[in-house]
Amino acid sequence: LSVADAAAATAFIAGAEPRDVRQRYEQAITDAASAVTRASSGLTDEPLIQLLGRINANLAVYTGLVETARTNNRAGNPVGSSYLSEASSLMQQTILPDAQRLYEETSARVDRETTASTRIPAPVILVVLATLLFGAFANRWLARRTRRRVNIGFVAGGMAVLIMLIWVFTALVISTIDSRSAKDTAADSLKTVTNLAITAQQARADATLSLIRRGDESVRKQSYYQRIDTMQQQLSEYLARDDAIDKSDLSDAEQLLRRWRAADDRINSYIA
Repeated sequence: LSVADAAAATAFIAGAEPRDVRQRYEQAITDAASAVTRASSGLTDEPLIQLLGRINANLAVYTGLVETARTNNRAGNPVGSSYLSEASSLMQQTILPDAQRLYEETSARVDRETTASTRIPAPVILVVLATLLFGAFANRWLARRTRRRVNIGFVAGGMAVLIMLIWVFTALVISTIDSRSAKDTAADSLKTVTNLAITAQQARADATLSLIRRGDESVRKQSYYQRIDTMQQQLSEYLARDDAIDKSDLSDAEQLLRRWRAADDRINSYIA
């Protein structure tokens, strides 16, 4: 969704639409529609189903506004920028927040399941320990009745249960450690990088629309600077973490952000 919004603004300001930018917009809309369809499978919560329906309906309105803006832009009508601004406002203020809420709800559900998988299952351990205690008690009772201190069957069974206990405990410890590591590193890293990518596309749309609109460009610029500051803060926190994954791939991101902002400042000075 954020890629589509940025591509639509880029295609508009280019005048004659570059083919690759138009294809990027169309592919992003197709991917978003497919994602809505996939997200609807398995959903049983009525609020989330209504949320998906609202995203789908607003997406149709958004594409209609973009096409109207595109038609007016090609005809040289200044009103095209108003349609594009309205489309972007619908995306930024309604569709993306709804999609973010859906993402957070489903992510929270996955997070709860992941957290549950990192807990050591105490009932299983209690059952195995109870089995061992019962075996020891039964062996003692049988020894008193039969005057045989060692019962081969009970000893063999006890050894088998003890081996099973060690096996299960080792597997549980390894699984718990790996699950916690995956949750604290890979899952959190994926969420951070995903949010960075979305924020970058939103900042791109704000920066482009501020060049198109000559009435509310100050609002767009303020939003752009807020998003850039947010990205810089998220990047700094992410790169400072010891458990962050593939930090080398983002090592130049802060410098690229500064270059982006400097280029935007040069554009503003030219306009001024």
